[in-house]
Amino acid sequence: MTIQERMDRQADEDKVYIGDLIQHHIGGEFGELIKCVAEGIKERKLADSETDPSIPPDRILGVIVGLTALQTELGFCVNEANRLKEEKREETEVKTEVKPENE
Repeated sequence: MTIQERMDRQADEDKVYIGDLIQHHIGGEFGELIKCVAEGIKERKLADSETDPSIPPDRILGVIVGLTALQTELGFCVNEANRLKEEKREETEVKTEVKPENE
Protein backbone atom coordinates (compact mmCIF):
# COMPACT_ATOMS: atom_id res chain seq x y z
CA MET A 1 0.00 0.00 0.00
CA THR A 2 1.36 3.42 -0.92
CA ILE A 3 1.61 6.36 1.45
CA GLN A 4 -1.04 8.17 -0.61
CA GLU A 5 -3.43 5.22 -0.23
CA ARG A 6 -2.84 5.25 3.53
CA MET A 7 -3.42 9.02 3.66
CA ASP A 8 -6.67 8.60 1.76
CA ARG A 9 -7.91 5.60 3.75
CA GLN A 10 -7.17 7.09 7.20
CA ALA A 11 -7.72 3.86 9.14
CA ASP A 12 -6.22 3.76 12.64
CA GLU A 13 -3.46 1.43 11.44
CA ASP A 14 -2.64 3.92 8.66
CA LYS A 15 -2.48 6.81 11.11
CA VAL A 16 -0.12 4.85 13.33
CA TYR A 17 2.05 3.84 10.36
CA ILE A 18 2.26 7.40 9.02
CA GLY A 19 2.86 8.90 12.47
CA ASP A 20 5.62 6.40 13.20
CA LEU A 21 7.17 7.05 9.79
CA ILE A 22 7.17 10.80 10.37
CA GLN A 23 8.53 10.42 13.89
CA HIS A 24 11.31 8.13 12.67
CA HIS A 25 12.47 10.54 9.98
CA ILE A 26 11.64 13.89 11.57
CA GLY A 27 12.88 12.94 15.02
CA GLY A 28 16.58 13.04 14.15
CA GLU A 29 18.94 15.25 12.21
CA PHE A 30 16.77 15.13 9.10
CA GLY A 31 13.90 16.59 11.11
CA GLU A 32 16.14 19.34 12.41
CA LEU A 33 17.21 20.05 8.82
CA ILE A 34 13.57 20.31 7.67
CA LYS A 35 12.75 22.63 10.57
CA CYS A 36 15.75 24.87 9.81
CA VAL A 37 14.91 25.00 6.10
CA ALA A 38 11.28 25.92 6.84
CA GLU A 39 12.29 28.60 9.33
CA GLY A 40 14.88 29.93 6.87
CA ILE A 41 12.28 30.21 4.12
CA LYS A 42 9.95 32.09 6.47
CA GLU A 43 12.72 34.51 7.50
CA ARG A 44 13.76 35.09 3.87
CA LYS A 45 10.20 35.80 2.81
CA LEU A 46 9.78 38.29 5.64
CA ALA A 47 13.10 39.95 4.73
CA ASP A 48 12.06 40.04 1.06
CA SER A 49 8.84 41.80 2.02
CA GLU A 50 10.83 44.52 3.76
CA THR A 51 13.27 45.06 0.89
CA ASP A 52 10.93 44.58 -2.08
CA PRO A 53 7.55 46.24 -1.65
CA SER A 54 6.40 44.91 -5.02
CA ILE A 55 5.96 41.44 -3.50
CA PRO A 56 2.31 41.12 -2.48
CA PRO A 57 1.97 40.63 1.29
CA ASP A 58 -0.66 37.93 0.81
CA ARG A 59 1.84 35.90 -1.22
CA ILE A 60 4.41 36.06 1.59
CA LEU A 61 1.75 35.30 4.17
CA GLY A 62 0.63 32.32 2.08
CA VAL A 63 4.12 30.82 2.09
CA ILE A 64 4.49 31.33 5.84
CA VAL A 65 1.05 29.92 6.59
CA GLY A 66 1.71 26.92 4.33
CA LEU A 67 5.01 26.07 6.01
CA THR A 68 3.49 26.50 9.46
CA ALA A 69 0.56 24.27 8.49
CA LEU A 70 2.98 21.61 7.26
CA GLN A 71 4.92 21.69 10.54
CA THR A 72 1.68 21.53 12.51
CA GLU A 73 0.30 18.64 10.45
CA LEU A 74 3.49 16.60 10.88
CA GLY A 75 3.30 17.09 14.64
CA PHE A 76 -0.38 16.19 14.64
CA CYS A 77 0.30 12.93 12.79
CA VAL A 78 2.90 11.89 15.35
CA ASN A 79 0.61 12.83 18.26
CA GLU A 80 -2.33 10.95 16.74
CA ALA A 81 -0.20 7.83 16.24
CA ASN A 82 0.97 7.99 19.84
CA ARG A 83 -2.61 8.47 21.07
CA LEU A 84 -3.86 5.48 19.09
CA LYS A 85 -1.00 3.25 20.30
CA GLU A 86 -1.68 4.27 23.91
CA GLU A 87 -5.40 3.59 23.44
CA LYS A 88 -4.60 0.14 22.04
CA ARG A 89 -2.20 -0.57 24.91
CA GLU A 90 -4.86 0.40 27.47
CA GLU A 91 -7.44 -1.84 25.75
CA THR A 92 -5.00 -4.74 25.89
CA GLU A 93 -4.34 -4.13 29.58
CA VAL A 94 -8.07 -4.06 30.36
CA LYS A 95 -8.66 -7.31 28.44
CA THR A 96 -5.79 -8.95 30.31
CA GLU A 97 -7.13 -7.80 33.69
CA VAL A 98 -10.68 -9.03 32.97
CA LYS A 99 -9.79 -12.63 32.05
CA PRO A 100 -11.49 -15.24 34.24
CA GLU A 101 -9.29 -17.12 36.71
CA ASN A 102 -9.83 -20.55 35.10
CA GLU A 103 -8.17 -19.53 31.81
